[in-house]
Amino acid sequence: IYQMVDENLQVSATISQELVYKVLLLGIEQVTSFGNLYKTAIIEFKSDYFSDRKRFCQFTRYMIAIINNCDRFEELSQDMKERWWKPGHHDNQAAGKFELLLRTYQLIREESVKYLLDEAFQDIEAYFGDLLTSKWQTGSQAIETICETLKDYFEDYQFLKPKNFDLVITEAQNRVARKYITSMLQNNVLRRKISFTNDQERKTAASKIKKEAMTCKTFFKAVAGGMADYDSPFDALATLAEVLSSDEEMISLELGNVCKRYPDVSHEQVFCLLLLRGDINRSDAKMLAGEYVAEGGNNRTLHAKSILSQVTVPTGLNPFAS
Repeated sequence: IYQMVDENLQVSATISQELVYKVLLLGIEQVTSFGNLYKTAIIEFKSDYFSDRKRFCQFTRYMIAIINNCDRFEELSQDMKERWWKPGHHDNQAAGKFELLLRTYQLIREESVKYLLDEAFQDIEAYFGDLLTSKWQTGSQAIETICETLKDYFEDYQFLKPKNFDLVITEAQNRVARKYITSMLQNNVLRRKISFTNDQERKTAASKIKKEAMTCKTFFKAVAGGMADYDSPFDALATLAEVLSSDEEMISLELGNVCKRYPDVSHEQVFCLLLLRGDINRSDAKMLAGEYVAEGGNNRTLHAKSILSQVTVPTGLNPFAS
């Protein structure tokens, strides 16, 4: 498609610069339209695969190729711009169309990364359901199984271009951390999966959470190197675990630490975290949470969003939902 556009531009260049400009805009529009068709085809392919995973045995490799192709579209688009774009010649209109072209393939790449990971996470979804349950409390190896399964998939992900591999690493880390934190925060809202009756049980559980957070962090560092160390979402798990394990007189200190490190923590998240302890009733938990974060809000200012911004207590489980 880029070759066809380029050939037309070469012919136009023998006639006039004005024609080159018109053909360039037309080419940009056509490549953008192709991107929309490409996106639709990818969605259909993904939907067909997940309706019956036996239908396509090469789904992982196809998605890797699609993600890498999006990079190629961006590279060719930039090359087309460098060769044919004349600065100062109807820049505003052309710039808008060119940005739309780039954004089209960036969005396809981002969505395709999610589809790629959907396959792996479908295989490990059941293990997240074991977290913070009596089974987990008595020795479940769910996190180890999750990491081992992801390790197998990451052997194929190595064929992604470096910046695409980085996107996959970021998305995979966030998904694992988000699902783990959600298991903690949903735990006591409607139906408690696990019940702590004394300080020792809380400390033991918090220790396990911190250990599993480190297991996840170590795994991602092994497959991604230093990139996985930077602002790891699993650090939030360890911080939340401190609230669970703290003595009654230290709860305020640990809550302050959570709010300081994660200004985007919400009132509902603090409330659910306090309920997880099992030694604070709902009214006291709500009041204490309100001392740190206003009800229905958070302390977010200009700070970068953390993994907690990606964790929402579903409406059906949210005690504050109307």
